[in-house]
Amino acid sequence: MRRSQLALTVWCSLLVLLLTPVPAALAQSFPCRPQPVFSQNAVDGSLVGAKADCHLGNWEPFGSAAYGLKSKAFRYEAGLGLNLAQLPLIKGQGGLRLSWLDWPSSPILGQFGERGLALVLSRNGDKARAFLGRFWDEQGPGPQVAYLSLDRGSSYSLPYQIYLSSSSNMIIGALLGHDGRRSEQLFQASSQNLTLNIGELRLSGRWGHLSNLAGLKGFEFSTSVRGIAKALRGHDFWSFELERRFILYQTKISLPSNLLPSALLPALGQGVPLKLSGALTFQAGSATHDRPEATPVAQGSQAKAAKPQETGTLFSWGLAAIVSVSQFQLRADFVFTQDGQFQFLMNF
Repeated sequence: MRRSQLALTVWCSLLVLLLTPVPAALAQSFPCRPQPVFSQNAVDGSLVGAKADCHLGNWEPFGSAAYGLKSKAFRYEAGLGLNLAQLPLIKGQGGLRLSWLDWPSSPILGQFGERGLALVLSRNGDKARAFLGRFWDEQGPGPQVAYLSLDRGSSYSLPYQIYLSSSSNMIIGALLGHDGRRSEQLFQASSQNLTLNIGELRLSGRWGHLSNLAGLKGFEFSTSVRGIAKALRGHDFWSFELERRFILYQTKISLPSNLLPSALLPALGQGVPLKLSGALTFQAGSATHDRPEATPVAQGSQAKAAKPQETGTLFSWGLAAIVSVSQFQLRADFVFTQDGQFQFLMNF
């Protein structure tokens, strides 16, 4: 209890320091940008702390430290980055980061946290990440793993208000033996996302496939649709969403300029945009998984386990009302599911 109170006291002190206004001249000369950390997760409960990114020429030291009030464990990440955009022989934006971490996040499906060495290369919006260490969850650390993940994305603006964007993710990794060598048990996955906007019409599709020979816990895709609580999980999946919006009313709310802070005048000096829209929606998703039981099938002198597969499909459709005030959005959905059930949903 004392440790929890101490951590909370330290975090409150850091928060006061971080939110204290800094003179503009000092802020420009100060090489670090500190920020508070406050989040929630199932293992740590409330996670409180601070993080900072520093800039010393081309070099960018960075670090994070936080304390979990429930787990009573310290989480951290410390590393050094290199700004590639400042190098004369390299064109475009990018960076290279090497860090040692113990943090509750992971780009790998179904994994809660990571503890180990991470190397991240970012280049013009694409990112490659190599990791050597262990995954961990509420039950403790898992086996040692090594993996490489690659994220790529692109977008295109076309005539007639047509906007096309795509992204992809690829992962390949392996469990490591006690001597640090790669075992024969691999895990790998690939997924794609494609979105097309034509005026107020939005079409979006996602699909992917994975192989989990390593038996990595929780390593599977998950897909769901609006209005149905259950999600489908499996090694193959696809999902599709269609939404057609109709602008019903829009205007700008004028605000007295003498009541607005100077920092908000460029954004709100001409009025706060207000828009009321309606929408027609349709969502569908499917996933395929192996059934738990396996039937041995003889092949020559060997027996091979043939795993029956099962595919599930979900879909729903409905109407939506959306109120947008500047960057704030309130949405109400009237959803009809494949089972004939009606759901009313509201979110911000």
